[in-house]
Amino acid sequence: MKSEFDSHEFILTLAQSYQRDYIQALQEYSEKDSPFMIVHGEIARRLLNYPRLVFKTGERNSADIFGQVNSAVIWRKL
Repeated sequence: MKSEFDSHEFILTLAQSYQRDYIQALQEYSEKDSPFMIVHGEIARRLLNYPRLVFKTGERNSADIFGQVNSAVIWRKL
């Protein structure tokens, strides 16, 4: 990851690097209406659990994993 990245970039990198874990997380919510949205939201929120590694600097519009542009949190590595 670059020194500054957004949640969409992080999710895509995580999904590519940990494909089995990502699929397993999606499977856990497969009966819900929006499993991708739920899992992606949870991944992005969990970045807040690592204040020694990253901090939130704002938001910007970026393309999500489906290519749809919407708001994403911007993170900066420490």
